[in-house]
Amino acid sequence: MHWLWKPAEGANCLKSAVLAPVALKSGREKDPLCQITTIAPRWACRQTTFPPTWATIERRLAKSPNSNLARFRSKSAQWPACSPKMPTKGTHVELWQVLILATIQGVTEFLPISSSGHLVIVAALTGVKDNIVEVNIVLHVGTLFSILVFYWHRIWRLINEDRKVIALLIVGTVPAVVIGVTLKASIPEILESPLLAGCMLPFTGIMLVWAASNKQGKTSYDQLTYGQSCLIGLAQAIAILPGISRSGSTISAGLKLGLSPQSAATFSFLLAIPVIGGAGLLEVKDLIGDLDAGGVKTGTDLWLLAVGAVVSFIVGLASLNWLVRLLEKGRLSWFAWWCIPFGVSVIIWQLVTMNMTT
Repeated sequence: MHWLWKPAEGANCLKSAVLAPVALKSGREKDPLCQITTIAPRWACRQTTFPPTWATIERRLAKSPNSNLARFRSKSAQWPACSPKMPTKGTHVELWQVLILATIQGVTEFLPISSSGHLVIVAALTGVKDNIVEVNIVLHVGTLFSILVFYWHRIWRLINEDRKVIALLIVGTVPAVVIGVTLKASIPEILESPLLAGCMLPFTGIMLVWAASNKQGKTSYDQLTYGQSCLIGLAQAIAILPGISRSGSTISAGLKLGLSPQSAATFSFLLAIPVIGGAGLLEVKDLIGDLDAGGVKTGTDLWLLAVGAVVSFIVGLASLNWLVRLLEKGRLSWFAWWCIPFGVSVIIWQLVTMNMTT
């Protein structure tokens, strides 16, 4: 089957171009945009995915399980005449997009309002369509260094004195590793869903109100049992879903188990180190393996990812300091009044968008 880029019905601009077959059997012309799903599920129904060259199309589709179905008129196919400048929306991440995402990551990683959910939503609004999970993880690595700097004295004490806490952190990390790896391997697209993020944000808000209603405990995190650590780890594991705050879920679980606000926050962020660090290492491994001339597989240059990591580190350090102060004053529930209305707004936006495209 032959494929080429051509304008969608009634379109007079390159922005409305779709990848469609040159010749289709009778009765299959109704939805040419989705015909590509059989050979390129990663590009399914994305009007604004514009590879820079036909060679790129062939190279990427060659990785498809059904690559034997993909044959192209590389020499004869032409881009629709419309604009001398090909749009990059949905294919390459630009500097301004990275700066916005990095700032949001730095603010939302430590505040209990779900950094992954906000990144997925803002990415959809700014046009960062492809492999947002990759950008997400790199920005998380930037905020990981915020934790290392902010808690360096506690981490040093863990290494030299509090060996039991290291064991607690290992136990608490296991659920996130098992659930996170399973989800990413089986249904990675769910991690990029703005609608799911919108649905989970109100859940985060309700969870924060529930945790804040509990009487403040006085237990230190080094007094946790292995079972309690595993429970906090399970709370962290569900935060793999966009819209569920990792810090919010683990701090809430810690507070319900009787930890003091400061201990709950400290254990939450110490628990983030192996999870975020491990995810970052896996992503770096994938990035190195997929390097090609001019960038990585997603079209996101390494220098842009580095800028994003630095910005998220600086903003994250300031946000972490602010959150610890708010927790000491018992103001965790404040953030619920952002999560709930914002999540409802995102749900409405997504449903309206889906209705307009059907």
